[in-house]
Amino acid sequence: VLFRSKAGGEVPKENIRVFINDSATTGRFKKLGLSWVKNVAKKGDRVYLYFSGHGITVSGGDSYFLANNLASDFDIMNIEEAGTQPMYQLKTNAIKPLHDSGVQVMLIMDACRSHLEQTFKSNTVTSFNPNLKSAEMKSGDYMFISASNGQVSTETQMDNINHGIFTYYLLSGLYGMADKGRNADGNITFNKLKNYITLKVSEYTNEKQIPIIEKTDEENPTLAVVDSQLLARQIKIEQGLLDNSMAVNMNKF
Repeated sequence: VLFRSKAGGEVPKENIRVFINDSATTGRFKKLGLSWVKNVAKKGDRVYLYFSGHGITVSGGDSYFLANNLASDFDIMNIEEAGTQPMYQLKTNAIKPLHDSGVQVMLIMDACRSHLEQTFKSNTVTSFNPNLKSAEMKSGDYMFISASNGQVSTETQMDNINHGIFTYYLLSGLYGMADKGRNADGNITFNKLKNYITLKVSEYTNEKQIPIIEKTDEENPTLAVVDSQLLARQIKIEQGLLDNSMAVNMNKF
C-alpha cells in the first residue's frame, strides 16, 4: 500500500516482488528476487530488501534466513544447500554490487528466534544474531535489524498490532507517525524513522527488544512523505478504532 501510493513514491507494480509462505523459497528469492533486482536497478535507484521470518546463527559461522523449503533433515555441514539464505552471500553477492553501482539499498530484517535452536540443543546454533562488525555486514548503505544481539524479535496479536512489533512500528512510522514534534515537515527521513522505531519498540517491550538501525554515510534520505489519508488510517488503528488489516500473516514454520 505505502510504496504504491504517492507517500511511498508511486512505485510501479512490476517493480515490486513479494514472496510469502509457499512462494518464499530460496530459489525464487535468489532468481526472481536478487538476480532480477541486480539486472534492473540502476544508478540513482533505491532498493528495499525486506525479510520477515525465522533465522539462526551458527557459532563461528554465518547467520541465515530460513526459507519455506528448508530441508527437515539438514545439518550444519550442508546448511547452505538446505533452504537457507546466508547473510554473507546476500551482502557480498547482491547488496555490495548494487551499492558499488550507485544503487541505494535498504536492508530490513525482522528475523525471530527459530525452533531449530531448541531442536539442535547445542551451543552451535543460536537465535539470529548477525555479526555486525564483520566486513560483509558493513557493506552497503542502510540496515534495519529488529533486535540487538541476544534479544528476541517479538510478535504479538495484542493491541491491534498483528505483526512483529518491529515491523508494526516500521510501517507506522512510514505512514506518518514518525513525523512528529518540532521537526515535523511532512517528510519521513531515515533519522526520523530510526528514532521513532527505536523508541516505540523499546517502550513496548520494556527494553527487552532494541532495534539496530545503521547507515554507512552521513546522508539522511527521505523515505516517505506524509499522506493525510494513510496517517489518519494509522491513527485510527493505534486508537483501536480500525482493524489492522494491512498486517500479513507470514507464520509458516
